[in-house]
Amino acid sequence: MSTLFKENNKENTKLLYAKKILYDVIIDESEYENLIDFYFAERYLYGRVDSLYLPIVVDTDRVPLATISTTNTEQTGLQALSFVVAAFNDLNQQFSKKQLSGQIDTTDPYLSVLEAKKGYQDPQFLYNEYINKIVEVAANSVKEQNIKISNFNQFASFFDSFVSKMIGEMPLTFSGFVKSKYCPMNVSGLVIDISDQSFANDDEKIKNFKESKNWNFYLNACRSFGFYVDKSNPFRLIANIGSEEMLTYARNTSGCLFTSTIDILSSAYKPTYLNELQIFRTLMFNLYQLVKKPYIVYEMCNQTKTGTTIQKTVFPEELTVQQFNKKYSNQYFLKKYMSIRIKESKVKLETYEQKKIINDTLSILRTKNDIAAVSSFEKVIAETFNYSGSLTDLLNNGILSNSEG
Repeated sequence: MSTLFKENNKENTKLLYAKKILYDVIIDESEYENLIDFYFAERYLYGRVDSLYLPIVVDTDRVPLATISTTNTEQTGLQALSFVVAAFNDLNQQFSKKQLSGQIDTTDPYLSVLEAKKGYQDPQFLYNEYINKIVEVAANSVKEQNIKISNFNQFASFFDSFVSKMIGEMPLTFSGFVKSKYCPMNVSGLVIDISDQSFANDDEKIKNFKESKNWNFYLNACRSFGFYVDKSNPFRLIANIGSEEMLTYARNTSGCLFTSTIDILSSAYKPTYLNELQIFRTLMFNLYQLVKKPYIVYEMCNQTKTGTTIQKTVFPEELTVQQFNKKYSNQYFLKKYMSIRIKESKVKLETYEQKKIINDTLSILRTKNDIAAVSSFEKVIAETFNYSGSLTDLLNNGILSNSEG
């Protein structure tokens, strides 16, 4: 066990906290403004929200992902946004030049040649894996509690109760997932990891990176090519789309031609709310189909003097997709969706404020469409000063002083 830095998260809380503070002090390099703590407040959402803090994902239909060159045959097929890959390739060439001229330590296992170990991850694939686990838990809950469901309305009551118990810790919606700790920053297409070591092992981070002879060159070179280095995970490079260096690649890489940071966020990404209501509707329909099972009930037969009990099999309501969509409108699902999003976003709203937001959103649905309605709603709850863990929240609760913020 390390006496100075944590090697895992199994030590007691006070000791882990003390070791985290020590790590932050040791890893810090004030002269390198590109060494950033991406686990602090809103920075945690970098690459997963737009300028209005609306959740976004890479629009792979509009912008190209490029394959990252690697000599490791086990890591083939890694990708990132094409301009990010172009910058990373040039950064690696800089390392090669310095190796040939003897200006860096060529024996360093991580910082002599930058070998990509992880790149872009598909957020929809990750969400499907995540939500399948929740669906499994919900289905098991119905079975273990012997809950009888005869129609969709009864299922909806169970669903509301089930969600209310988990929603504080685990998001349910795609938008909530993208902004949560369960969704890695790699979904942004801006991230390239050059090591697959444990995120929890600070001891290895110090030994393999901070104490490397090439550490200062690494930070300086990353800055020169438009990359942040994640202070919490120094093997993680993150494209700084606000830097002139990275914007040069964004403007000149084939298939990109982005002119500004705003242009990248609006053209390379799409908001998650575009299909959100349909995803939510499909989730509820599929879960209903999974948990509804015929069940036995016993009833008194009034036709006999002895009051004989008879056994009866109840078959739950069958619904095709067409019947389901006709019976349960967008308004029905939008109300449920908004209730869940408010809870999972942990926005601080009074009851009357919630009602007004919901009613205003339903009015937009009636006069326009579901995308316009969800868009309007998401813009209200996306305001970062509302949610737990935001910089404003930390300041208001005295966890930080204004000088720290």
